[in-house]
Amino acid sequence: MGRICVFGRETLYTSIEKIIACVPNATSIEISESVITATTWNTLISSNHNVKLSNFVVQNITHILHFDPFLTIDYLNKIIDRDCNVRLDFQLFPEGNYDFNVEELNESIKIIELNTNKQIELLLEKKKLVGFILKEMALEESMEFNEALEEFLQKGMALKESMEFNEALEEFLQKLMALKESMEIP
Repeated sequence: MGRICVFGRETLYTSIEKIIACVPNATSIEISESVITATTWNTLISSNHNVKLSNFVVQNITHILHFDPFLTIDYLNKIIDRDCNVRLDFQLFPEGNYDFNVEELNESIKIIELNTNKQIELLLEKKKLVGFILKEMALEESMEFNEALEEFLQKGMALKESMEFNEALEEFLQKLMALKESMEIP
């Protein structure tokens, strides 16, 4: 767990990149409480993790405002093995008295989580397919590879351009900005 201290009634957590930097040779990383900062994904992409991961689980991710699904996929593509167990999940807002509809915000977070995990599944499929093709057939002569790659790219583009995902992300970011503004003390 990346817990570092308790301040009042709020537990503060170490950022994902600081935790991962402490274990450059790990083949399995599980973080049960974590936070994403504005620099998390760029820092991780430029980091030097020495081995491929077979297990990467990050739960209860907070500060979803800084989550970038495209940089996340770029990072995972760099560090995961094709048979890696990958799971990301985000902390939902607790029920409470807010100036916005917390249920709608939590539904948006769930949609972002679902679509991100679908992208991760596609990435793993691609890695498995490429690994199989490289081992079993000459890359240039493989009709199956070209068809499978075309199908993968079509799925990936459809997911990337998904109106539902983009709309949910935009709506969520607007709600989060409103929450941030409502919490600032004048």
